[in-house]
Amino acid sequence: MLKEIAIADAYGAGFEFSSAKKVKMYNDLSTYCTHDLYGFSAKYTDDTQMTIAIAELLLTPCVRIVVASINLQINRER
Repeated sequence: MLKEIAIADAYGAGFEFSSAKKVKMYNDLSTYCTHDLYGFSAKYTDDTQMTIAIAELLLTPCVRIVVASINLQINRER
């Protein structure tokens, strides 16, 4: 599933900060579009990187997470 997330993210990245006209004209799943601000295409973004990091965290056997002054202990048995 992470591969599909990265592919979809790379596809959608070409439409970030784009006009509605560009989205309407090119959003047909036939090709990756070039990002209007950065000039790249077919590259995943930080959204995919954060998703992978969270997946790795959730797969860690025992993790102590501190979020907004709340301690949460996650114990995972493999």
